[in-house]
Amino acid sequence: MKKHLLSFLLLVAPIALLTVNAQKTLDKGTIMMEITKVGSEDAQTAQMLEMMKGTSFEIIFKGDESITKTSMMGGMVKTDIKMNKESGKMDMYMDMMGSKMLVETSMDEAQKSQGQVKAEVEAVKSDTKEILGYKTYLVKIKSADTPDMKISAYVTEEVNAPANGIQGLQSVDLPGFPLMVMMESPQMSMTLETKKLSEEMDEAALSPDASGYKKMTMDEFQKSMGGMGGGMGF
Repeated sequence: MKKHLLSFLLLVAPIALLTVNAQKTLDKGTIMMEITKVGSEDAQTAQMLEMMKGTSFEIIFKGDESITKTSMMGGMVKTDIKMNKESGKMDMYMDMMGSKMLVETSMDEAQKSQGQVKAEVEAVKSDTKEILGYKTYLVKIKSADTPDMKISAYVTEEVNAPANGIQGLQSVDLPGFPLMVMMESPQMSMTLETKKLSEEMDEAALSPDASGYKKMTMDEFQKSMGGMGGGMGF
């Protein structure tokens, strides 16, 4: 279970957006996303995924800075993942049932810890969808790391925010920001959807309080969690 949880935590981080004004390109704002659908034919995997269903993400971004605040398992597991696109720095604040850890790392190190290579992206602009007032089109994502994992997303070019913190997309260069992400493999399926957009943002949230957190490196964190798997999925 720790292995699956760690993989999930490393794959969820920053994103961003606005309200229903689809004509405005956003450079800052707040977005609320949620895991709305999960599924697996394997009973153990299905049980794990059901615990993740309803997981919410509050993503706050401005310029190169962003932070993703995640609440899982009814609030028993909380994470704040702070990222800076320009410097490449990543800080992971984790509160696992009262056990607080701060992993000071970088986006490159987090990606390498998953053993990932850059994924291939195919845009299908003829497949469109309107999501919360934004025009989006489909992209298909393929990775040599996980050939049996099918990942697709509906992206918009009207939002200037990084998508590399989203589950399964940390090694992907997308042509736009994904408002919906669908993942499917022989073992599981999952859908992540945008539920609310706002151009308002709390700048103070971009400077989280580190008091009470035990600082550690990525290597120390991995060892404390008993290791982890690579790839774009679980």
